[in-house]
Amino acid sequence: MREKHSRVNFKKLVTDLADMYHDETFDVVVAELAANALDAGARAIDIDWNAAANILVMRDDGKGMRADEFEQYHDLAAELKTRGDGIGFAGVGAKISFNIARRVLTETRHNGNRRASDWYWGADRTLRWRPVAPQHLRADGTRVEIHFDAKRLPQNIGDGYLVEVLKRHYLPLFVTDFVRAYERIKLYPTAARFTVNGRLIPRADLSSSAALMTREDVELKVGATAVGWGALGVSARDHPIDGERYGVLLCTHAKVIKAETFNLPTGLLGAKLYGVFEIPALIEYLTANKSEVKGRVGGARQLGKILDAARAAVGKFLEAQGVTVSKPQHNPLSGKLQREMQKIVQQLPELQDFDGLIPKSRALQKSIDGKIAASAVEDNGASQYNAGDGDDDGDDDDNDNDVNGGGDGDSQPRQRDADGKTKTKPRRTRKHQGPRVAFEDHPERPETAWLNANTIVINSGHTAYRNRITGAEARLTYCMFCIGVALDKAELMRASDGASYVDRFVAAWGGM
Repeated sequence: MREKHSRVNFKKLVTDLADMYHDETFDVVVAELAANALDAGARAIDIDWNAAANILVMRDDGKGMRADEFEQYHDLAAELKTRGDGIGFAGVGAKISFNIARRVLTETRHNGNRRASDWYWGADRTLRWRPVAPQHLRADGTRVEIHFDAKRLPQNIGDGYLVEVLKRHYLPLFVTDFVRAYERIKLYPTAARFTVNGRLIPRADLSSSAALMTREDVELKVGATAVGWGALGVSARDHPIDGERYGVLLCTHAKVIKAETFNLPTGLLGAKLYGVFEIPALIEYLTANKSEVKGRVGGARQLGKILDAARAAVGKFLEAQGVTVSKPQHNPLSGKLQREMQKIVQQLPELQDFDGLIPKSRALQKSIDGKIAASAVEDNGASQYNAGDGDDDGDDDDNDNDVNGGGDGDSQPRQRDADGKTKTKPRRTRKHQGPRVAFEDHPERPETAWLNANTIVINSGHTAYRNRITGAEARLTYCMFCIGVALDKAELMRASDGASYVDRFVAAWGGM
């Protein structure tokens, strides 16, 4: 059979792929293969680990791969993922495995059609694969067998290690409360069960598995719309998640994204705070390594609302436990800072990605056929951009009217002229473009500012803010620098030519 080889420099690409993740490459491979199986609708995912030969086999009973999907699985030039289409990427588990592996055998069956391949490093250090005869599958599904380089593996890989990796990445699938919910809403009509070397990984109630002394079930809503559910509690032990992290696990489609405290103080609860939130819509905002959520163009506002709902639920729980939670404060500087950000967003594309907004305003206009439609008008920062109306009340982002139906502003009535024909009144264009700015009083915290979803929070309780900055212009300068530091910590971009994000941010502001 004809041998094939990848069209790109795989050695560099696989290294770049590995660098996207914070976990061990072996752990990432296991998590990504499981993600592909879940996306394929698997009800059973079986993992076998041969420690003597350093061979991992993962087999599922999902729908398998079509011929075009099988080609894409091997193609390093293929797009990794289309947002919202699942938690897995296009074969990234197998691809990234070559950072520490030497051979991958893949077999898949879709609607009875079987395909198999042998993928390996060639003698010239190029990655090659060739079709081979299928041998294992008797029903639809996929089987991936990876031969690892023993010298590049973590130590002590065994059954317990694999179970820990699976629970760290897919905890809700091992919690009976969540499994029932997934099946009820048909997110996973039959939630997958996992086995490791033939042993079923059991499920348990959340309260018992996390040793919760206090528990409260939560429904997350944006307005009247339910966007997720979960539970919050106080554990009997510190760091109940995995011995290091604490807070609330944000999950989507059972994939754990990260542990989050939303920058809220946990008070005497300390590291005993524990929670799990399942928010299906977050699948639309997953970053490449699935360890963060990020607003895309046109969607960050909704992401902000979702995360605000989660933060509000955690804040309410903390207050019920006697923890004082500071609320964002009204500050005359907010509006001015946001208008400064409106100007900077034009010069820093990463800020547009961060906020998910581009400088466009929308207005109702008549099309040629007389129908009323919404049109997007490019904005150069002039009249339609509406940089401010002279007030510094910090509330200039509360009047958004999105003519595409996603906004929360009241709709504008249509008017008729003297002849009875419909006239369209342009909606009020959006006044705010760029991250929001709020103030909270936290004298106990050393940070000058931080990010909360798409809002930059400046610590008005910091000693430098309260005692050292007196003049209005000096305070504005201090706040802008704090905003730059908060964005820098968000790692929106990697330093290049010695310039960090805060360097570029301050330079952009100073050059206006």
